[in-house]
Amino acid sequence: NAIGILRGSDSERSKEAILFSAHLDHLGSNPNMDGDTIYNGADDDASGVTAVLTLADAFAAMEKPPARSLIFMTIW
Repeated sequence: NAIGILRGSDSERSKEAILFSAHLDHLGSNPNMDGDTIYNGADDDASGVTAVLTLADAFAAMEKPPARSLIFMTIW
């Protein structure tokens, strides 16, 4: 699990936040099922986590941060 915050540039709006989040794991499994016992997610290869990290990198590289604070969170 990881969390990062990019503080907003506006003194008032920086008190507000936008959250970007994604998870890394699948939805679980059921050993009583026939065949494949894993409940696969719609996209189970951590592409959501990659997207959150890419957004964090892009926003951090901006000359002036957005007005509102941004929170980036990935969970296992």
